[in-house]
Amino acid sequence: MVPAGTNNCLPDSDPVAVSPNGGSVSCDFIASSGQPSDFSVVLTAIANSPDEDEVTATTSATVQITDVAPVIEVNLSADPSIVAAPGENVDFTVRINNYSEADGVVINELVDETLGNLNGRGTCTVPTSLIGPGGNYECIYTDQVTGSADQEKIRTVNVSGVSDDPVPNPVSASDSITIPITDRPVQQSFFPQIVDDVVEPNNSCSTAYPLQLDREYYFLPPPTYISGATPALQDYFRFTLDESTSVVVELTNFVPRKGQLVVRTGECGSLTLLAYNPDAALNKALDLGTQEAGQYFIQIINDGPAESKQLYGLIVRTQ
Repeated sequence: MVPAGTNNCLPDSDPVAVSPNGGSVSCDFIASSGQPSDFSVVLTAIANSPDEDEVTATTSATVQITDVAPVIEVNLSADPSIVAAPGENVDFTVRINNYSEADGVVINELVDETLGNLNGRGTCTVPTSLIGPGGNYECIYTDQVTGSADQEKIRTVNVSGVSDDPVPNPVSASDSITIPITDRPVQQSFFPQIVDDVVEPNNSCSTAYPLQLDREYYFLPPPTYISGATPALQDYFRFTLDESTSVVVELTNFVPRKGQLVVRTGECGSLTLLAYNPDAALNKALDLGTQEAGQYFIQIINDGPAESKQLYGLIVRTQ
C-alpha cells in the first residue's frame, strides 16, 4: 500500500543479497498522513536462499497520530459602515477562514445576536459544505440599523461547527462591528435649483472650469468614477493666484461621501500634486498653506453612489 516513489524498499533492480551470520539490509519508506488514531504498520520480508528455499519474517510497529485542534476566524464587515439617522439598510458580510493545519470544518450555527439564526437570510446557509484547511466561507445578509444621531450600534455574529475528525472536535469564533449613526445630510435648496453655470465638459485638465476666489459654487456630483472610462468621470476646476497668499479649498455637502479632493499646480500635462483628501466624509478641506502666484487645478472624484442629485459646495478661500 506504499507507492514505490516514496520509498527505497522496493528496488527496481536485482534482489539485495544478505550475508549469513548476522548480515542485514535496511531501507525506509514514507506512509501517508491520516486521522488521529493508532496507525499500525505491518511489514513482511520475503527472501530466498541460494537453494531457492523461501523464508519470511513479519514485524509490526504502531505510530500514534495525535489530534491538532481546528482553528477558525470570523470577520464581520458592513456596507455602509456609517448610517444616517434615523436608519437605513446595511449589507453585512460574514467571512469564515479555516486556519487549521489539517482539519476541514463544517459550520453548523451562524447567529446574529440581533436577528438570531442566519440560515436562509441573504446568501447564508448552514450547515455549510466542508471548508478545507486554508479555505473560507463567505455570505451576505441585510438588516436595517436604526437609531438617533451620535449613537453607535454594535452587531455581533457567533459561529460554531465541528472538525472532520473521526471523533469531531467542536470549533467556534465570533466577531463584532460598531456602526456609528450620524445626522442625515440636509438637502439645501438653491434658487434657482440649478448648478452655477454650464460647466460640462469639465472632466479633464484642459477643460477645467474657472473659479473665482472666495466665492462658493454649487455643482452636481460627477458620476461614480470608473478607471479608463471615456470621457473621464470626474470634475476639474481651476483657479489663479495673482500673488502669494494662503489657500484653503473646501468641499461641502458631498452626499456620496466616498470620494477624493485633489489639488495640483502647473500646466496640463506636467501637473504637480499639492494635496489630497480621500476621507469618506460629507465635508472635506485641504489647507494648502501659503502658495505662490500661479495656476492651480482642483479634481473631484466620486467613489460613492452615482444617483445623488444634491448639489455640493466648492470654495477656494484666500487670505
